[in-house]
Amino acid sequence: MSRKLLTVLTGTAVALVPVSAIGAADESPAFELQQAASVAGSVLVLPASADGVASADRVRFEVTTEDGIRTYKATVGDRSAIAHAEAERLARYAFDPEDGRFRELTSTVLVELDDYGGLPALVSELGAVSGKPYPHLGFALIRLSPATDPALAARRLEALPGVSKALLQFKPPLRRPMLPRPAAAAPVATNKADLASDLLVFFDGIRVVDENAVTAEITVLNWGAASTNAGTLTLVLATDPSFTPALRRVSRRVPALQPKGSYQLSIRLSLRTLAAGTYFVSAEMPVQNSELAGRSYTNSDRAGFTVDGMDPIRQRCTEPGRGGSPNVVDPLYQHQWHLRNTGQAAFADSGGSRNQDLRLGGILSRGPFGDGVRVAVVDTGLETCHPDLAANIEVDASYNFNAPLAAADDAQAAWPTAETADPFNVHPTGDHGTSVAGLIAAEARNGIGGRGVAPGARLRGYNMLNALDYDTGVFLDAMGASFMAPDSSDVDVFNMSFGSLGYPASAGLAEEALFAYGARHLRAGRGAVYVKSAGNGFGECGALHDPLNDQIGCSNANGDDVNNLPYVIVVGGLDANGRRASYASAGASLWISAPAGEFGVFSPAMLTTDQAGSELGYGVTYGDRIAGRLDVNPDGDYTSLFNGTSSAAPNAAGVVAILLDANPELTWRDVKHILADTARSVDSSVGAVRATFGGVSRVVQDRWVRNGAGYRFHNWYGFGGVHANAAWRVARRYVPGSLGPARRTGWFNASGGAVAIPDNDGAGAEQSLAVAGMSDTANIEAVILEVGIDHPFPHDLGIELTSPAGTRSIVNPVYNDVLALDRTGVPLTWRLLSNAFYGEGLNGDWTISLFDGAEEDTGTLNGWRLRFHYGEHP
Repeated sequence: MSRKLLTVLTGTAVALVPVSAIGAADESPAFELQQAASVAGSVLVLPASADGVASADRVRFEVTTEDGIRTYKATVGDRSAIAHAEAERLARYAFDPEDGRFRELTSTVLVELDDYGGLPALVSELGAVSGKPYPHLGFALIRLSPATDPALAARRLEALPGVSKALLQFKPPLRRPMLPRPAAAAPVATNKADLASDLLVFFDGIRVVDENAVTAEITVLNWGAASTNAGTLTLVLATDPSFTPALRRVSRRVPALQPKGSYQLSIRLSLRTLAAGTYFVSAEMPVQNSELAGRSYTNSDRAGFTVDGMDPIRQRCTEPGRGGSPNVVDPLYQHQWHLRNTGQAAFADSGGSRNQDLRLGGILSRGPFGDGVRVAVVDTGLETCHPDLAANIEVDASYNFNAPLAAADDAQAAWPTAETADPFNVHPTGDHGTSVAGLIAAEARNGIGGRGVAPGARLRGYNMLNALDYDTGVFLDAMGASFMAPDSSDVDVFNMSFGSLGYPASAGLAEEALFAYGARHLRAGRGAVYVKSAGNGFGECGALHDPLNDQIGCSNANGDDVNNLPYVIVVGGLDANGRRASYASAGASLWISAPAGEFGVFSPAMLTTDQAGSELGYGVTYGDRIAGRLDVNPDGDYTSLFNGTSSAAPNAAGVVAILLDANPELTWRDVKHILADTARSVDSSVGAVRATFGGVSRVVQDRWVRNGAGYRFHNWYGFGGVHANAAWRVARRYVPGSLGPARRTGWFNASGGAVAIPDNDGAGAEQSLAVAGMSDTANIEAVILEVGIDHPFPHDLGIELTSPAGTRSIVNPVYNDVLALDRTGVPLTWRLLSNAFYGEGLNGDWTISLFDGAEEDTGTLNGWRLRFHYGEHP
């Protein structure tokens, strides 16, 4: 394939391709473009359903429909951006002339108002569906009906008194549960001439149409760096997770997808002939020749539903009619190595190493148990009536974003008979949130299953990851910005076992405002504690695989925009031997590591709650070694296969609940500090990795580094493994607020001008920035580096930052799969966070170093700047 492809990233992702691949202009009718303001600047908005041509700002647009697929093209010079949508779907696209890319608009408009009490009048004026104020974040969101043109609505809004700004919103990044995939066969694409495609298939969800039908909402995504061919997606309906025999097969055409391109499908399934029972659906795309070898497991996904005769499909948690007995030992507890590791195999072929666990020690028996600490599981759902969770569920505190009262228009609710306070997951193939919740706070000593890290914590669930009408408002509401429908403002700890597919983008204005607000104002000003999975991308080379990736990883944790925010505790994953789990993402933004496990076959995964029942859940869908074990899992309510940094985050969140139980006045910064200060050493013998580029040898992965403040840090582990007992001993005597006020500097800008980055040269290029005028008693808590780079293929680049104390942090490793995309003509502006400088001083010379590790492409560092979050530590 040609190397001259320009890939650009959005929620819907498009690519610029040679104009010769598009064809000559035809005599199609013209359509009107609208210029509008968006959260990313001025954009050109295309009509929702009109085919034709148009031109503006030296960009020529073509919209065509063929075989039920609408194709959008924007030609700029000799290149064109391409996006696709089902013709029947009312998709609205905007084109950003500055970046040369399409973005799909949502029906939500962000408005800044002089008086947020006037929002209901604006909603009425527009005939909008709803409006929700977030004055504490500085804006409100107005949700329009799908038929309303958001560009026209924004123009009307800006003409009204009291509206200072009206901005179009884009479809947010695709956020998914963090489930790792087993290591694949060795990929074959090892150089840029062999860039690969990487087809991913996701069920966005099952939507109820009426009492007789549902639709399966599916996204097909090419996350690689090569184009795919047009193909056929096959959906199979069956009563068995093996999908044999198949009750129905439905095929749909999927267009050729450019790098980072996506396509959404909606497939209708009639319920008329289906008897009561559980049904499984799979969606699969055939493997393309351009995909890396061994990648076929990314080309399919599973979902399903249950027909129960009362509703079109089951949408509520049904009490299974069983429970435990007080003060009886939990039968699975002895196998939960993350709580107390004795080397047990936990139903795998072999066990781990003694004491490689959370180091809970006597806390397991004497407490504290996290009593009363509110933990929100922001995930796919939460089975509130699960026998091992029900006792710890907060009454009426959970929220179902697919229920009627949660929908902007009750008639449009994805699950019309769901209950708003019941975030039940309709899919029978495993509920990620239920398994996460069990690790945090499954009931202890009730004679069933296992127990959670903090079995006294109070759980609630927000099914954000299953929200079929997901937009920015759903994210805000689930993460602490909402005071009603739902009230997430009283949460102490948010567990975020999810991530976005890696891409080089920074958190948006609304997201950054959300976390800053939550850290400063929730918990009566002490700040909510946000605990998040680092990612499972260490072995995920989707576009290009260099042998060096086997040692330093493929997709780095910095590819998730939220991971680069200082308000979040990013958690890496450990196996049962106390080393990095095979899949666990690495990165300078990691804070701590916690048990996560492997795959439960050769070595242990996690034992936790599964969907209740012997015919549902991960254990049924993927095969489980405790299925049929009447001694420990008589009703099929548990799984021994759960893993991923999805497990590491709730294990760490459970420890946070213990700390807040021991000392409720701790601030979010206190919690982070205690975890870092008490972290235990893991994998102490891990060595540095060197590689040679253009004849010059360079360290591309450091061993454990001790920084200028005495903290040991490693990109695989952050400050080390969670040591719960040590953290508790510190927390109970800790004086809250000891770190001084939380402060943030403005930007310190480098002034040395643009710097050329030599091609394939390990010597690279350096530039320094002097920071002065800060208090000598200030201590760094996070460093944000923003880089502006012009490079056709930034996958070639490694980026390091060195502090005045001499501490070096590899903020972007060379061959980061997140950057395996051609950006010819589109400079990259990206914010990266490093925790490696924690506790150091700010003043002095900071040095950035960049090097290029592959031939063919040369680039330039256009500029860079630093921002510091800091306090004054004792």
